[in-house]
Amino acid sequence: MNKSTQSLFDINPKQIAEARALVHLACQPLSRAARANRVAESDDSHSSFGWHAGHNALVTLPLDPARRFQLGFGFSVVSVLWLEDDRIVDRMHVADLDAVSLDGWVDQRLAEVGLVSICEASMPYALDATPDFATLADMDREVRILGDWFGVAHEVLTEIIQAFGELAIQPLSIRCWPHHFDLAVLIQLDEGDAEAVRSVGVGLSPGDEHYNQPYFYCSPWPVSESIALPELPPPLRWHTQGFTSAIALAVDLHSGDDFGELLVRSVDSVLHTLGAGR
Repeated sequence: MNKSTQSLFDINPKQIAEARALVHLACQPLSRAARANRVAESDDSHSSFGWHAGHNALVTLPLDPARRFQLGFGFSVVSVLWLEDDRIVDRMHVADLDAVSLDGWVDQRLAEVGLVSICEASMPYALDATPDFATLADMDREVRILGDWFGVAHEVLTEIIQAFGELAIQPLSIRCWPHHFDLAVLIQLDEGDAEAVRSVGVGLSPGDEHYNQPYFYCSPWPVSESIALPELPPPLRWHTQGFTSAIALAVDLHSGDDFGELLVRSVDSVLHTLGAGR
């Protein structure tokens, strides 16, 4: 793994929770723009983000048929981004916006190139919060560290694809899902409906209602009470309330840890529970 993990622990990982919640909300109109302008995919991937290491940003898939325009959130500049041909051509500091003006900024960028307004897309979920983006003005460090978690996770998940891609029935991609805001890969092991066949979901949650801090996870599917969960080496542990997953909390990790090796061990353990393996 090339990206340094030192910066992840410049502050207590729990201290990025407020910044994470605000960035999550700031990304919603960007995802909604993708819903309004892209052809819907059965797995909802049309609404997801990818990680752009060069811009240190989460970016949408291309919004137009010519694949020229994208929206993004830049962690180094705490700004929403408008990209043309992979270049940032406009940006707006999120701390200077409220929810209405953020929506308006996105719609103006879309209208300038003949794309559809975000008003044309409904969201299949609700986030019960009214964002006060102005507070991000004092959170540059927290937002930067949040971006570093995504950047490190992208490198770790690239290692996972290299190690386990041959087991998947289709090419693997790393996507950030706008609802839960996790950066993840889904390794589907069998042909058929993804809700019914065996798979392994592995990724990073930047924090959620379960844990108010980043954590790596590796989830078997399907799961039942009859599945025997193997013992995991520390810092891995099993989470079984609401979902079943091998997890590693940020507070249990250290800057010198090999996160790639940790996730490889996690995937191996989860594959064992599903009767699969390398």
